[in-house]
Amino acid sequence: MNLPELAGLVGGAVGLGLGAVVSLLIVRSRYTARLTAEMRLFEVEKRGTNERLGELRLQLESALSSRTALETRNLELEKQIADLAARLETERQQTHEKILLLQDAREQLTTEFKQVSEQIFEEKGKAFSHQNQSQVDGLLGPLRQQLGEFRKRVDDVYDNESRDRAALRNEITHLRSLNERIGKDAINLTQALKGDVKTLGNWGEVILERVLESSGLKKGREYDTQVRLLDASGERYQPDVIVRLPDGRDVVVDAKVSLKAYEQYHSKADDAARLAAIKAHLASVRSHVKRLGDKHYEDLEGIRTLDFVLMFVPVEGAFLTALEHDREILGDAFEKNVILASPSTLLVMLRTICHLWRFSDQNENAMAIARQAGALHDKFIGLIEAFEEISARLDQAKKAFHTAKNRLCTGRGNLVQQVEQLRVLGAKVNKRLPDGYSGESDAGKGEVT
Repeated sequence: MNLPELAGLVGGAVGLGLGAVVSLLIVRSRYTARLTAEMRLFEVEKRGTNERLGELRLQLESALSSRTALETRNLELEKQIADLAARLETERQQTHEKILLLQDAREQLTTEFKQVSEQIFEEKGKAFSHQNQSQVDGLLGPLRQQLGEFRKRVDDVYDNESRDRAALRNEITHLRSLNERIGKDAINLTQALKGDVKTLGNWGEVILERVLESSGLKKGREYDTQVRLLDASGERYQPDVIVRLPDGRDVVVDAKVSLKAYEQYHSKADDAARLAAIKAHLASVRSHVKRLGDKHYEDLEGIRTLDFVLMFVPVEGAFLTALEHDREILGDAFEKNVILASPSTLLVMLRTICHLWRFSDQNENAMAIARQAGALHDKFIGLIEAFEEISARLDQAKKAFHTAKNRLCTGRGNLVQQVEQLRVLGAKVNKRLPDGYSGESDAGKGEVT
């Protein structure tokens, strides 16, 4: 390898190193731009989530208002049904009394008719002739007609009463069906707020899962659900959610608070009953706070939880109602290492934890880039040192080369002249010395001969 080729090799290596440094700077710039874009996207998503929470809050308030309206309508329909039933019973009794009166009148008229007929026949029986019989018929004809009209009137009254009773029965059936449908709608709206522990727990876990999904946290890495844990005595615990923190610590979220009293607060119309329901709701929340404070999740094996527990209240209204009627409940809960959280406040907390994870990932990436940059810097310095060593050795080699060439080509009786003299003397050769050497050998021919 001659000097130009070696210099080209060295230049290529230097260019490769500089290209790697430039590529690293470009990649780092793009990565920083991408992180900035992602942060802006996160802010947009946060605003969208807050707007969605506002919409959901309005929908919940509308649903509660609809439920109240449906319950009011249900009470009105029940009152109408009771009034119609009472009216039907009254009309049935009145109709029955009318029928009895008509039947009595019919029987009385029949009896009177028989008496009149028997009296007439007894007085005129054998003396009547065919002419007298026609006179009797003329006398009894109007009575028969009146009796037929009376019978028809009785039948019409009975038929009309039957039709009215059937129509009223159909109306009552329709109202009862409407009442049942309204009742089912009200039950569907309030079912999640009933005291059934399993239904309430499942519903609260569904709301909690939706909040977790909206927070941006990754399930299985940044949070886990229904993790079974044991304390030192072997007692089993199963918190609803364990949220992981970047520093290896954990946060426990509990969603098993009872909202039965809160549902009663909205379903009662009496002020005294509503006040009693509010007191029961506050007592239920405080009781659950005490139970969570006594569990001491930080002492469980396999978890490095913080000293506090997040108590999730899945209904925003229940959370705000508790704060409105008991201003000390947050402070008292905090003293027991319990923090109350509604869907909106929990989402803010979880989004903050999500950003902590993203910042942690960015810091780890930055540290990895710094480590790689340091290693690249050290390698580059080593390459420069190697080039310096190569340059020094090249200088030494060049100096040694010139010394060897001088010994080969210059001076009295050098090897080039001697080899060329062999050719001149008739040695059979296939190759000639290069021009740079042959000239120097020609210059020394006279000295050899």
